[in-house]
Parts: sequence; structure tokens; C-alpha cells
Amino acid sequence: AETRAVKGAPSYLCGSSQAALGEAQRALGQTEASRSTLKTALTQLEQTLGADHPDTRRIRSLADNTPGLPRPLDAAS
Repeated sequence: AETRAVKGAPSYLCGSSQAALGEAQRALGQTEASRSTLKTALTQLEQTLGADHPDTRRIRSLADNTPGLPRPLDAAS
């Protein structure tokens, strides 16, 4: 997807690819790699689809619920 995207511009395709990779890393127990990848995916998806899009919300939920990661601050209340 990165070869198809405009360099430096947000891309839904890159975000979706990163999300898939992050999900695979999460399933393999690669917590730190998954965290980083899902964070990158979330940034791309928020910028291209918006924060309330179902795909963006799903990746945010995965990132928030990845084992071994700190819970989001707003979830603690």
C-alpha cells in the first residue's frame, strides 16, 4: 500500500494494511510491535476516515484492549 500512496500524505490503504499487520502481531503476542503498528494505523485511519468511522473505532478498540498495554486514561474513570 505504501508504494501506491502519496509520500507523506495520509492513506486509508496504508492505515488498513497497518491495521491488519497490527492485528496479526497482537494475535502472535508481539505486544510492543502491535502497539506501535496499531498506533500508526489509527493515525492514518483517523486522518482519512475520521474518528467515528467503524474501521477507525474498531482499531482504536483493539489498541485500547491489547494485553499488556496501559488502559486509556478516559477508560479509568
